[in-house]
Amino acid sequence: MKKLIEVTDNHERDACVALMCAEVYGHKAGLKPLLHYTEVMKSLLPNFAARVVALAEDDKLLSTALLVVEEQGKAVSLELMATPGHLRGKGYARELLERLTKTTAMRVETSDPYLEGFFTTFGFSRWMDKVGAKNTRIGVNKRYPFKDSESMDDLVTVDENVIIRNFKRDAGSFEYYTQRFVDGVERSKEYFA
Repeated sequence: MKKLIEVTDNHERDACVALMCAEVYGHKAGLKPLLHYTEVMKSLLPNFAARVVALAEDDKLLSTALLVVEEQGKAVSLELMATPGHLRGKGYARELLERLTKTTAMRVETSDPYLEGFFTTFGFSRWMDKVGAKNTRIGVNKRYPFKDSESMDDLVTVDENVIIRNFKRDAGSFEYYTQRFVDGVERSKEYFA
């Protein structure tokens, strides 16, 4: 029986975040996957500003998502979502997202009209332009405490330029997170069916 879980085991959570960053940004996308991975692992998760959730069956994961908490903690933003290639096309990501939108106040951002239509099918029924971001739209579900985009709570974020400066100053930190990222992607094969 499939269930929605929060991934709290450190190794499993590490693997989920590495997989999502690699799948969403691409395995050959330069520093972007590593920077986002480092942001999540070093700043967001330790400060309870993000959660990793998954659709699981028995002891295997099927699809995973990263939810970033708004500053006031009243809602979350869907930041990343991934299903490993060998599990795609079986509806796992769809089921994960449907379960999340039924139980959680959520928002999502996109600049892709196709994705806006896609997310609308999951209950992100109210859309608005994001203030200060050209061509970016924010969609919210019915559970979201509706506001206009100007009065929405900010998301907890970390400036990637800070991470880059840290990597330049501390080569050991760069090597540590690079290896942790690579190991996480490899280890994800153990956790997903």
